[in-house]
Amino acid sequence: MLGLAIKPPAPVIHTVHAALDEPVRTFLESLAPDRVRLVAISEAQRQSVAHVPWTATVHNAVDLTALRVGQREGKEAYLLSLARICAAKGQHLAIEAARRAGRRLVLAGKIEATPEGAEYYERQIAPAVDGDRVTYLRDVSGEEKTRLLATASALLAPLQWDEPFGLSMAEAMASGTPVIAFPRGAAPELITPGKTGFLVADVEEMVRAVAQADRVDPEQCAAHARAQFDPRRMADRYLRVYERAIAEWATPTSITASATEPAIA
Repeated sequence: MLGLAIKPPAPVIHTVHAALDEPVRTFLESLAPDRVRLVAISEAQRQSVAHVPWTATVHNAVDLTALRVGQREGKEAYLLSLARICAAKGQHLAIEAARRAGRRLVLAGKIEATPEGAEYYERQIAPAVDGDRVTYLRDVSGEEKTRLLATASALLAPLQWDEPFGLSMAEAMASGTPVIAFPRGAAPELITPGKTGFLVADVEEMVRAVAQADRVDPEQCAAHARAQFDPRRMADRYLRVYERAIAEWATPTSITASATEPAIA
């Protein structure tokens, strides 16, 4: 993107997927809106750094063909945490919430490949993993991942950072599994309380929400999420972004004004 932003031969659209830390933040702020247009994957990400040339917000999609909708009678009494193992994902809090709720917890995800990630696992996760109340699955994919998402009672996301999106949350809801999350980052945009999950302030509220998760209708949860995270919906919104960028490229005087247009979500 750097080379294209300096002297673009055509309209440049770039989707920002990661959190906007330094030095990326300063670099993006230096880009001129007549050279590159940025797409955010959530309003939370967009608002975290408002003074960059955002042109739209387009939520990510999930591969709906790789997921199946769990039926109420097929739900099992376990909770799921599907994420890389690191302090930012808060698996130690998921363990505590599951313990207090009296539910089994399945932790699925690779340990973050950093010294901090390894230390977090060894100190705060490994002592709780007993293969019974807390199970750890390092590599989950394919049918195993599909089954875990469809049959869990709920997915726990006690986020400790402002996550820009959260694909596992979208995948769980599209599988008919409600998500119980701290209201950090994009979580409030992704979760519809009572319909696809619950937003909670702390572990105590998370425990109470676990008891309510069984009341969420899996089919209604999945239908709502599948409409929200449908790849066709995402493609339509990107098409609108591309069409507007092409039109603005042909009429440069309109570019500056477009930077303040409402988001596409």
